[in-house]
Amino acid sequence: MFYVAESAELISTSSGLRMHMHKGTRLEGEADNQRMLTFTNYDVDIPISQLGAVKYSRSSDHVIMMTPGQLWQKIQLDHAPEAIAEWQRRLILPTTILVLCAFALPLSLAPKRSGRTGSFLFGTGLLILLYNVQLVLHRQVSMGSVSGWAMWAGQIVFLVLGLLLWRRAEQGKLPMWLIQGGEAFYLMHQRFLHWVAHRLGKS
Repeated sequence: MFYVAESAELISTSSGLRMHMHKGTRLEGEADNQRMLTFTNYDVDIPISQLGAVKYSRSSDHVIMMTPGQLWQKIQLDHAPEAIAEWQRRLILPTTILVLCAFALPLSLAPKRSGRTGSFLFGTGLLILLYNVQLVLHRQVSMGSVSGWAMWAGQIVFLVLGLLLWRRAEQGKLPMWLIQGGEAFYLMHQRFLHWVAHRLGKS
């Protein structure tokens, strides 16, 4: 049996899915026994719950789509690792602003040669590093390899480092690796621009 329609809608029902089609044709049978039915509107129910190889789930069942109340309830019911990871991620996300603020003063004291560009590039690299650390920890918690509190480890390490650098910046004793890091990012940026200009000049 084949269905051909100009348009269709997939609707979720309590028993599975329903395909609601508009202006189409249904082909049934083979060879001489083939029958054709033209329709304006036609519904086909797909009982996914009866298919052993397929498990139907609504989009709201995914932890990312859950409200805080639903997420907390899921954690209390089955202690699902993916729910715990999502819960911790939502708690950690606002604190990322505090972590970045802790690095604001140290990064603002840019070397004269690199200026704001070096600080901006260094800050961008810091943000990418922080994001990837949290991404790895989130994946480990989702797999149940580590506790949900492990996601706070990376956040705390970055926050402590930022506060220490803030303190050193107030004392005028920024570590050389921070200053040289800004210079290195600036030089990499300049070399990249030079390479792009050289390539464009050849073309």
